[in-house]
Amino acid sequence: MQFPERINKRIKNIPLDDLNLFLAVAETGSPSAAAGQTGTSIPTLGRRHGRLESTLGQWLFLHGPAAYALTADGPALADEALPLRTTAERISRWRDRKLRAIAALLGDTGLRPPVG
Repeated sequence: MQFPERINKRIKNIPLDDLNLFLAVAETGSPSAAAGQTGTSIPTLGRRHGRLESTLGQWLFLHGPAAYALTADGPALADEALPLRTTAERISRWRDRKLRAIAALLGDTGLRPPVG
């Protein structure tokens, strides 16, 4: 399927963190629970959630007074996003191992590994 260029550009630039926040809401069923789990404020979570829905052009949740339920498209996105989160977690663990190894090599030289 060929999408217009403006849609292709938007879909290519979905922040991984937005998908992670989507998964947190999908797993907990609640923005407040997801905010507590991720350390993200509820207003920020709402903005990021809205941006993701706008980027995808899809409603992902049915908004209830006390909880959110996934729309028909929500589980499919969760299935696609979950491996990305797993990969990001593996990369973070790899980075942490590398930084610890560099720090051990540098010891008390006063030099520090790049962090950014």
